[in-house]
Amino acid sequence: MPPKISDIYQKKEHRQHIYDLPDTYIGSAVQTTLQDAWVIENDNIIQKEIKYVPGLYKIFDEVLTNASDHKVRSDAQKKSGKDIHPVKNLKIFIDDEKISIENDGNGIDVEMHEKEHVYVPEMIFGQLLTSTNYSKEDKTWGGKNGYGAKLANIFSEEFTVETVDSERNKKYVQTWNDNMTKRGTPKITKYSRASYTKITFKPELKRFGLKAMDDTKSMMERRVYDMVGLFGDELTVYFNGKKINLGTSKIMSSFEKYANLYIGKSTETKRAYIKHKDWEVLACMSRDNNFEQMSFVNGICTWRGGKHVDHVADSIGKKLCEAIKNKNKKNENITPALVKTNLRVFIKTNVINPDFDTQTKEYLTSTSKSFLSKFDLSQEFLDKLMKSGIAERSLSVMNFKEKQTLKKTDGTKKTKIQNAKLQDAIEAGTKNSKDCILILTEGDSAMTYVSSGLKSFPESKQRKIGTYPLRGKLLNVREATAKQLSENSEITDLKKILGLKQNTDYSEEKNFDTLRYGSIWILTDADLDGAHIKGLVMNFIHSQWPSLIERSPEFIKSIKMYAVKIWHWKDKKANIKQHEHIFETINDFNKWTETHKEEWSKSGWEVKYYKGLGTYLSKDAEEDFKKIREIKYRHDKETNEHMKLAFDKKYSDVRKQWLGKFDPKNIKELTVDHESYSDFIDNRLIEFSNSDNVRSIPSMIDGLKPSQRKILWAAIKKPISNKEIKVAQFQGYVSEQADYHHGETSLNEAIIGMAHDYVGSNNLNLLLPNGQFGTRMGGGKDLKAGKDAASARYIYTQLNFVVPHLYKKEDNSLLAYNYSDENKQIEPLFYYPILPTILMNGTDGIGTGYSTQLPCYNPQQIIDCIRSKLNDISYNNPINPFYRGFNGTITYENLTFISHGVYTRLGENKLVITELPVGKGSLSFKQYKEFILTKMIDYEKSKNGFLLDEESFITDKSFKMTITFKKDALNNMLLTNDGIGYFEKELKLRNTINVSNTHLYDEHGYIKKYNNVYDIIDEFYDFRLGKYLERKENMLEEYNKELILYSTKAQFIEDIMDSTVIMYETINNKQINRSRDNIIKQLDDLDYPTHEDSYNFLLHMRIDSFTNEMINKLRKDCDNLEEKIIKLKNTTTKQLWLNDIDDFEKEYNEYMTHWNINYNNIKTTFKIKK
Repeated sequence: MPPKISDIYQKKEHRQHIYDLPDTYIGSAVQTTLQDAWVIENDNIIQKEIKYVPGLYKIFDEVLTNASDHKVRSDAQKKSGKDIHPVKNLKIFIDDEKISIENDGNGIDVEMHEKEHVYVPEMIFGQLLTSTNYSKEDKTWGGKNGYGAKLANIFSEEFTVETVDSERNKKYVQTWNDNMTKRGTPKITKYSRASYTKITFKPELKRFGLKAMDDTKSMMERRVYDMVGLFGDELTVYFNGKKINLGTSKIMSSFEKYANLYIGKSTETKRAYIKHKDWEVLACMSRDNNFEQMSFVNGICTWRGGKHVDHVADSIGKKLCEAIKNKNKKNENITPALVKTNLRVFIKTNVINPDFDTQTKEYLTSTSKSFLSKFDLSQEFLDKLMKSGIAERSLSVMNFKEKQTLKKTDGTKKTKIQNAKLQDAIEAGTKNSKDCILILTEGDSAMTYVSSGLKSFPESKQRKIGTYPLRGKLLNVREATAKQLSENSEITDLKKILGLKQNTDYSEEKNFDTLRYGSIWILTDADLDGAHIKGLVMNFIHSQWPSLIERSPEFIKSIKMYAVKIWHWKDKKANIKQHEHIFETINDFNKWTETHKEEWSKSGWEVKYYKGLGTYLSKDAEEDFKKIREIKYRHDKETNEHMKLAFDKKYSDVRKQWLGKFDPKNIKELTVDHESYSDFIDNRLIEFSNSDNVRSIPSMIDGLKPSQRKILWAAIKKPISNKEIKVAQFQGYVSEQADYHHGETSLNEAIIGMAHDYVGSNNLNLLLPNGQFGTRMGGGKDLKAGKDAASARYIYTQLNFVVPHLYKKEDNSLLAYNYSDENKQIEPLFYYPILPTILMNGTDGIGTGYSTQLPCYNPQQIIDCIRSKLNDISYNNPINPFYRGFNGTITYENLTFISHGVYTRLGENKLVITELPVGKGSLSFKQYKEFILTKMIDYEKSKNGFLLDEESFITDKSFKMTITFKKDALNNMLLTNDGIGYFEKELKLRNTINVSNTHLYDEHGYIKKYNNVYDIIDEFYDFRLGKYLERKENMLEEYNKELILYSTKAQFIEDIMDSTVIMYETINNKQINRSRDNIIKQLDDLDYPTHEDSYNFLLHMRIDSFTNEMINKLRKDCDNLEEKIIKLKNTTTKQLWLNDIDDFEKEYNEYMTHWNINYNNIKTTFKIKK
């Protein structure tokens, strides 16, 4: 029989709907759930598998939350000045049938409701959709929807409310039966004692599928403990007559004591705790690789989590992730999500009018706008969390995952490898693999050298030789992440070519037999970069497969190359040489010429300098391979530590000490065919490391790095003062004249960098930028400021006209000079500028073991400071970083300087930015803002989703951006704990200027750390004052030499004219010239002074010099020189310096006038509203 329509379509009364379909309101009422839950056991909270009924637990929790809400409300009312009795005590009783919850404090109003015509207690506990929580005021307690304790009434056989209204001196008792279907008559009596409210109910166990209370009771007990943790000493809680005490510590908060019930004491579990505004958070490491949380919102246990948990956990995960990354570059692939999986948090917070996903209130859905405040971590909190074990476990998980990724790049023993660059050995991957040698060359050109050289080998040996070119410097794998290793084509190629597998012990022969090659030959240029390439290959093998380094015979070898070859020709046409010598380095060659002067003085020597493997002829290669010079590298007891010393970041301090002891005189020459890895590092690699620092770290004296010094020297030598030169052409001139050995690209970049004059670059550019040399707009892949320069083929430069006034020619004779490979004098070791230019233009650089950073300072302040010192006047003005043309501010905060942009707020939601912090490229800043806009969907789904729109007006010299924020976003950012600081960080409107890492070469050629700008000024001052004394003495000496020279010439002319010196005589009416020796004897007899041990300066004088006019001119020159000598003698060294400074200041001011006119020729046309 078909069902009736009335059976299909039903209307249920509200109470009946709740009772019949409870899942929406209280969760499952009939299905017993088997779940891991947190319960009390031996005064601890543990997780164990229990059977419980969610609906039964929920009706208990609703009544308990009523009591906790009343506590929160009464406390708030008390604070507002109302005369009430706050809740101080909470008593819970549970047996197998009945539950009662009693709290003191003000009771419920025992008064007839004028609209509903029932007493208020009856309306609250016996009528659905009634509540005190319907008002529109902001609330921070749990109740909201008007169900609450009525749900307990509906699912109980008996439900009794008992309350005392102390204001009316009435006690109210009312009972409902049979699931709130039978309402008892209220019993109201007079009562003058303390007020309270007590709810007692007998859950309908049958409806919950129970005969007696099951494990649900243990969950209820734990929920009672929650109350103690949430309210602490403000609330005394009793369970079944026993007072609950979380411990006697007066240092810990109640919430921290509560968390101890889960995780034990601090000696058992390291943790971080913070109480900040409306947040109380304890964090520690999770028990396994899964995120864990226990959280409370307005007293409600949100055991499933929610937006508040995401807010805290994401914040912790992000900051912790950043801290882990900052600790080691290799940790760059760690993610906040991975960190979060190892995090456990306990959270207590209050939220205005909270929303939950269901009536069971287990998961908070309220957005962050309803949070009373933003959760901010303190540095102390973060530091403690870094020691909790989270970082180590997160890295362990990351490393495991990365190792699995690395295994995918493992090589195997097979006969054919597909690689375009590889010239594979014919027998590689066969049974003869052990005998095969892989030659790793420095670049493609070296492959040609090898192919020519191999002709000298028999075919049987050629079949066992493979060749693979390295593209420059191999990756330092010791500092690389697994991701970097797996994505680096050279590393993966080498693994495939050699047949290397991760985590394999090659000391075992069965494993070694799986390789495609039995050894490696490294072939590089005979220069310092070549030594570095060798070291990086050694580091690659040692870091990943140390067992190969320890093998005998040796796995890694190199071919010994040379930098200079000299010989005599025996038969040039037949290319037959004799007396041949080869030298590994230029230094070795120079030493040989010093120790073999007699042999070297013989004529006929042919000298050839080899700048790189591309310099060698094919016939050179054939000759070299006929008598190939192999160096075997052997493991010794110091190898492991030396490898770390050279390549491990953690050894940076030890590396500094190692480099600090470097002395070229102590380098051991390699005279045999083998060397230990530690000796290679101490004698070969250390030279590269030292040169790397020399290239990267400038001199404190002239503020220049070697490449910059070569450029300046070449610019002065050419000269390019009055005539511009194309940068590409000038680069060639510098390279040729100054013996520059590195790439033309880096030299072009150095020239362009010395001409930069945009805001944030040089304060005094030594070269002039005639063309597009780069601007603040930025360019290149990362849109970095200054990287938008045109090609070196299209731009011109010349020497800034202030340079001769800063680097005085009068000091040239004092300078010590470098020499080229061909022993020609080139640029000075360093110049002696009259002011510390290192402070004017700043610097940054990364060498080996050392790095350096120094901001720019105001040249005028440097002038004033030095001038004050010379006048013995204290200079009391603070010397802070300065960048010409910068319109923002630079402040001093927490022992560092901060550069701030300029911005103006327009109304509630708009901001106009007219200046960026120093170092920020305009286009990169714009790109960042556009990234935020394109990334965000809404405020909730994007952490950076605070912008609605941006509008930009950018030129090479001006910047304006108008940003429109989402409603309240700007205010929220400004109201955070860090206020303006947080706001500027988020918008990238501040930049840190590092002043704590200033390493420079001092006057003696040693790297020294300078603590502040004043240390540099003081040391420069002492050095330069000494050089002024040397200059004065030198000038006096030169003036006296000139005086003697001029006066001697004048005397010589007079002596010739009056025949005191006889050049010829008449004998027998014939003019006979006197011999040279006779004239020299006459000069000696007359005590004539010599010049450079000769009288040539007199004997080589032109015939037209022997006139009265020349005598007068020379005498006048002598008078002028005598005046100069007197004037110089009467001028102090300090005054000499002051004169130079005055001269420079005049030129500098003229230059700055030109710069300001040029730089400000585009006038800003927009106005900012105040």
